[in-house]
Amino acid sequence: MNALTVAVDTSSVSKQQWLKTITEDNERFEALPKKAKRVVIAQDVIARIRYNMLRPDSVFLSMEDEGAVELHEDLQCPINEQVCTACAKGSMFIALVGRANHFKYRGDFSIQSDSVEIEKTKELFTQKQLDLMEIAFERNTYDWAKSVILEAEEDRAIEFGNGFNNPDDRLIGICENIIENNGTFKI
Repeated sequence: MNALTVAVDTSSVSKQQWLKTITEDNERFEALPKKAKRVVIAQDVIARIRYNMLRPDSVFLSMEDEGAVELHEDLQCPINEQVCTACAKGSMFIALVGRANHFKYRGDFSIQSDSVEIEKTKELFTQKQLDLMEIAFERNTYDWAKSVILEAEEDRAIEFGNGFNNPDDRLIGICENIIENNGTFKI
């Protein structure tokens, strides 16, 4: 198995060591197939929660000191240096940009399905996968879901999310599901 697809042991690897490793592994990450990249991103989200770099919440994305980020600045450093708060979709975006960069700050963040942030995240995840993750995380349906999701799928996603009492555990559960299912969130 590729070293990139092995979850980090956050109890024995410092946050700084992990950040150095993900930066050094970018070339190998870029060479992975999409489903393997999704597994790595899910593992990164879990690591970010455990390193207290990510606070799961019902907001697409906010950074602790967003005002310190320069317009058109690469977001990798600020995302890796600040505590971010995000929903399921925002967390996947944070992990992707925090690992692979290739994204410039535009002055605000948007969860709209046609936003550049969501388009960036859709380089790895389908719109339907993102919508199902978000429904499970929020434990509710939402108006801006762009994909065709059957009511039974919505119900299963909400039921999945209801299996967790707090946002941290819920997002970790979503990520573990992605890891266990080789890069696909299955409900």
